Parts: sequence; C-alpha cells; structure tokens
Amino acid sequence: MADGSGGKMSAKQYLRSPKTKVALITLAHGVNDMYAAFLPTFMPFIKANLGLSYALAGSFNFIVGIFHIICQPIFGYLSDRIRRPLPLIIGPIICGIGAVMVPNMNSYHAALFFAALWGFGSALFHPQGTGGIGYVSSPEQLRRSMTWFSVAGAAGSAISPFIAVAIVAVMGYRWLPVAVIPTLILAPLIYFSMPFLRSETIPDNNRRGFFETILFLLALLYPIFGIAVIRDMLFMSIRFLLPIKIAAQGGNLGSIGMVMFCITLGCCVGMVFMGKIAAR
Repeated sequence: MADGSGGKMSAKQYLRSPKTKVALITLAHGVNDMYAAFLPTFMPFIKANLGLSYALAGSFNFIVGIFHIICQPIFGYLSDRIRRPLPLIIGPIICGIGAVMVPNMNSYHAALFFAALWGFGSALFHPQGTGGIGYVSSPEQLRRSMTWFSVAGAAGSAISPFIAVAIVAVMGYRWLPVAVIPTLILAPLIYFSMPFLRSETIPDNNRRGFFETILFLLALLYPIFGIAVIRDMLFMSIRFLLPIKIAAQGGNLGSIGMVMFCITLGCCVGMVFMGKIAAR
C-alpha cells in the first residue's frame, strides 16, 4: 500500500485514508439496502401465515414509510450535531434485525413491530450516510463518490431478493438472521476507520432550530421533494403489492424473487445511466 508521496502506508493510515472511508460508507449503504426487498419478497408468506387482509398487509409498508418520513428529518438534524458515525454503524444493524425477524413472527403486532424497527434503522442510516460521503471524500472526487454511494444502495436492493430467497431455500426462515452478519463485520471497520466524521461540530451561532431547518429546506427543495414523494409512492406500491399478486396467481418464492430482482436491477442500471447524463 502506497501513500500519495510514493511511500508505503501502514494499515492504520490505509484504513483512515479518504478512499477507504468513502468505500466503507458506500459498502454500508449497499449492506443497509440489501434488506430492502426482504419485506415485499416475504409478504405473501407473512400474509398467509398470519391470515392478514390486504389492508393489514399494506400496513407493513405504511409503517415503514411513516418511519422514513418522520424519522429521517429528525436523524438528519441530529447528524449535523454529532461527530461520531454512530448512525452509520447502528442503523444497518437495526435495519437488518428488523428485516430478518418479520417473517419469523407468529403474531401481527410482533411482525409489525419488527417492520417498524426495519424502517427505523434504515431511516437512521441514510442522512448521515449521504452527508458522510461529503465529509470524507476529497472535493475533486465528490461527484464520483456520491454516484458510487447511490449505485451501491441500488445494487444492494437488487441482490436483496436473491439473498432472501437463497437463505430460505437452503436453510429455512429460522436462519434468516445470518443475513445480519455483514453489518456486524462492517461496524468495527467503520468505527476504527473514522472515529470522527469531521473535526468539529456546527457552531451554535450557525445553527437553526429543527422546525426552522425543515421549513427552510422545504422552501428550497419543494419541487424536488414533491416529485420524489410521487415517485416513491408509485414505486413502493408496485414493489410491495406485486409479490402478493404473483403469489395469488400461483407463483412461488423463486418467481417473486426474480421479479423483485428485475425491478431493482432496472433502478440500478437507470441510476448509472442517468448519473452520466446528469453530470453533463
């Protein structure tokens, strides 16, 4: 391993280099979003196992969405005020635990609790994950770093149904918690690579209150915010309800996983393609 001057870097220097930090945050995004398709992939099984109506099945998607809507602005606000990468470390672990436990619950309320935990963990990770790339990346590599961060999330979502189906097919639903292992491996690497994301916190005289910050951002970004809400509403509805329809027509877990893979793969490829257009 060589540093910029041509000399050899120690393991500690390599672990704390900007490229390594960007790579770890990017990998964490991929791992966090690796759980994205667990709930929709297993929803037909959960619906049948718990005897749920379509309305109660839809409540799982609703509770996850509510946690993203409510918690992400709060976590983003708090992430601006902490230096340690705790949300980067804890978020994917909580997200993974929630995702793998939902299909193993024998009651509606327990399953709904873990679905909420999944949404909470994902919402905890994303604000500091996105902002963290800006802190650790070199300015000349920022656009490329942000692109790969986004691609990693889309790629994690793309392989999510395959991982979920493979674990169940080989070992059964009870072994789904093994999918949390990557987050447990990544957590200490992130901590030792970047015990602090930045050298200092935001000065008190430069801070806005929470509601003032939210209103300021909405006034600035409301066109993009509105488009994003409509896009995600349509995308999440299709991704959540389509597996139930496939199962109702006799499809098995493998066919559901393949459809989910095609949907998320399209998102991943489209993101890379449109990222190049946006850069121009």
